[in-house]
Parts: sequence; C-alpha cells; structure tokens
Amino acid sequence: MPTTASTEQYIAECRRIHERLREIAWRTDRMARENCANYANPNFTRALTEQNELLQRLSDLDSQLFR
Repeated sequence: MPTTASTEQYIAECRRIHERLREIAWRTDRMARENCANYANPNFTRALTEQNELLQRLSDLDSQLFR
C-alpha cells in the first residue's frame, strides 16, 4: 500500500495533469468552433501530442502507485 506522502504527491500530480487536459480541451474546442481543428493546423497537432503525453503520464503514475 502506498504511503500517505506518495498518495498525496500522486493526487497533486494527477490534478495538475487534469488541469492541463482541461486547457487542451478548451483550446481544441475553440479550434473546432473556428473550423481549424485539423492536422494541417500545427497548434492542433501540438495539442493532441501534449494530450497523449499527459494521458501516458497518468498511466505511468497509476502503474508506479499501484506496484
């Protein structure tokens, strides 16, 4: 079972990641409304890349916490 400190660190990091994911969702929603959410738009591809990296980080955190 993880320690309280590591659990608190895990929760804090997850919150930071989820905040970034919310920001990405807001940006991509805005791009979609402006009809520029496509792979020709470098801002869109960067947002998707960052989203994938953050989701991988969440997965890694889960794996580390629950070993």
